[in-house]
Amino acid sequence: MNYEYKKYCRDGSSLNPDITVLKKACEEMEQRGQVRRVEVLRKYLKEVEREREREEEEEEEEEEEEMGCFGEVRQWVVFDHVLQKCFAVTLDEQSDWFREVEEIMNDSSSSSSNDVESSNNYSGSPTFTFNIEPEQYKRDISMIKEEIKKGETYEICLTNNLKFDCPPDSTDFGLEVYSNLRSINPAPYSCYLNFNEKEIACSSPERFIKIDSGVAESKPIKGTISRGSTQAEDSRNKLTLQNSVKDKAENVMIADLVRADFNRVCSQVKVDELYAIESYETVHQMVSKVTGDLEFGKTEEFLKATFPGGSMTGAPKRRSMRIIEKLEQRKRGVYSGGIGWIGYEGSANLNMVIRTVVIENGVGNIGCGGAITGLSDVEEEWDEVRIKAERGIKAVTQAWRGKGGNEVEEVVEEGEGVDYVNMGSKPTRKKKDWRDRVGALPYRK
Repeated sequence: MNYEYKKYCRDGSSLNPDITVLKKACEEMEQRGQVRRVEVLRKYLKEVEREREREEEEEEEEEEEEMGCFGEVRQWVVFDHVLQKCFAVTLDEQSDWFREVEEIMNDSSSSSSNDVESSNNYSGSPTFTFNIEPEQYKRDISMIKEEIKKGETYEICLTNNLKFDCPPDSTDFGLEVYSNLRSINPAPYSCYLNFNEKEIACSSPERFIKIDSGVAESKPIKGTISRGSTQAEDSRNKLTLQNSVKDKAENVMIADLVRADFNRVCSQVKVDELYAIESYETVHQMVSKVTGDLEFGKTEEFLKATFPGGSMTGAPKRRSMRIIEKLEQRKRGVYSGGIGWIGYEGSANLNMVIRTVVIENGVGNIGCGGAITGLSDVEEEWDEVRIKAERGIKAVTQAWRGKGGNEVEEVVEEGEGVDYVNMGSKPTRKKKDWRDRVGALPYRK
């Protein structure tokens, strides 16, 4: 007799929506007098094992992809923005290097501009294309809501990818994009990395992990709304976020997931802040803070327990990742990962890689997405994806036009030198706000 069997992932959640399938199969076979219940269970377990072996063989056949990049840094320059001082640090005896740094700093201080100078003004314009078409993405949202109804998951962070070709023969294009991002979307965990074949321009507002003096900390973000164009509107937006049932639901589920990850390694785990509102240049954000005591020497074990960050997966984590893999049908790469440093004594500080443009082999990618819960509205979630991509689009477009730094324009409108492919209907935009910055677009995370 052929019957459907279930597979299990390590956290025990069923991969089959019908959790009674084994019981039904047993009852049917018992009625036919074919086999006893224990024999049915034995056959079922053998099927599960064979399926697991097939999956492992398929994984081994897949081409290996670089999952991370680490480097031992023995000399570095630190800018303390609070003290307004610069420190050169080396683990080796290199007096010549100190002199080189001093010369570079003297040359830099004589420069009148803080922006990356660009003489580039490439012909044509960038074309942006979503990896997942709008209608398919909306169907995926609906499917996730059905999975939530079945009890398969509580929340999924579904993402899309916006791709574009870089201008030919471009030099320092990624650095120009990063300079623009710093002006358009200033964020506390921004960074720029250049690995020659790959450039990463990141303007992340989210801390993934911090380890300092035996205390581990994570500050997941779930819930973001734009700053208002007037002080009154700004206050209303902040209050709207504070009272948002959907955002609170997203936030508490991820905070609980992070707490559970911490409990695998840490002691004295607690949620220090829940639903806290942090205000930045362009957005208000709902942030929770989870901390725990971490024993010396357990940094590696802690990173294994917490990676990838729960705010970019969903809850429960393993089951959510299975659903994400099925729907997105691509590897996210550095997007959704973490960038930062790990000290020799076990301290660490890593961001969550969001609001990021990744350029590799002449092709750029902008990851964007949002959390899907049972309260999600399909059209609103798609608008959120489009709007989250806008800052990256603008940073790329300005770099293409040879503009950078303080040359911040109004938000790029469709038809103004930018080609959009499969972008769907255009979302509502705001004008320049009361802080004389680019109008903050209403998006959520």
